[in-house]
Amino acid sequence: MQNKHGNEFASKISLYRQNKELTQLELARLVGTSQANISRIEHGGVVSSRTQDQILKVLGLHERGNSLSNTFLIYAKQIDGWKFASFYFPTTKGGDKIWINARRPKMVFLHCDAPGSDIKSNIVADNSVIAMEAVLAAIPNSYVTPESIYFSMDVAMKHTRLLLQSELSANILVAQKNSDNIRLLNAGMPEAYFFSQRARQITMMGKNRTQPIGNYNQQYPLEAETILFGKGDVLLMASDGLIENYERTLATRFNLQFEASAHALKGDAEGIATKFARNIEAALSSGKTLSDNISLLVISK
Repeated sequence: MQNKHGNEFASKISLYRQNKELTQLELARLVGTSQANISRIEHGGVVSSRTQDQILKVLGLHERGNSLSNTFLIYAKQIDGWKFASFYFPTTKGGDKIWINARRPKMVFLHCDAPGSDIKSNIVADNSVIAMEAVLAAIPNSYVTPESIYFSMDVAMKHTRLLLQSELSANILVAQKNSDNIRLLNAGMPEAYFFSQRARQITMMGKNRTQPIGNYNQQYPLEAETILFGKGDVLLMASDGLIENYERTLATRFNLQFEASAHALKGDAEGIATKFARNIEAALSSGKTLSDNISLLVISK
């Protein structure tokens, strides 16, 4: 018997299990199967249809449209006053990736986009996560700033850029837990959208872009922007692929969709991310296609 959902599904199960902070053994106990079966399905192996369906149920995943390969897995969490949610697609190849380190007094967010939809771009994106984790392990908390992370990652990623002939655009964000502000450094990404619940309007952030990571030179500014949050305020960052594909497949202005969702959902980061994800899923199920990788990161108070 084959994995009826395919290898993309198997990779998503692994990703979603980790996002839920479950070990294979813990998931196996919830499903009522063995750890060997969980490992087998995460590697695209053979398990019964009943086991696959039970895993979907436990993880809260359901088929939407005609293929689970069009389902975006949303990672959402609340930590010390901050709410955040994200998704990126595809999960197993391509250069879009979002990584969050919340193990320290300061939370660090990395939202990156390497050009392409192949193994090379995936390696570049994965290397950026490795570089960021190495940087955070090496510097004390008081020195954790978007600028220091960028400088250190830039040195590490120069070798990757030269070897693979690919650059890495990224947003680097640092937030103190239980605070009301976040610092954003834009390294070649589209401008971020900040919705003020009080003013009920969007302000574009991250306008002072620096060079992509691994390609820095001193002719470009390198200064993070401080963003002050009030209750219900929302910061949204999207890859250029998401903005372009959303407006093309749905014939809807991206900023207008965000403004309407942020106003209606009042700081619900997961709800806003889910709205964008489900709209794109519906377009894919109706026969539309994506011309680029897509990713979204939403942060709110």
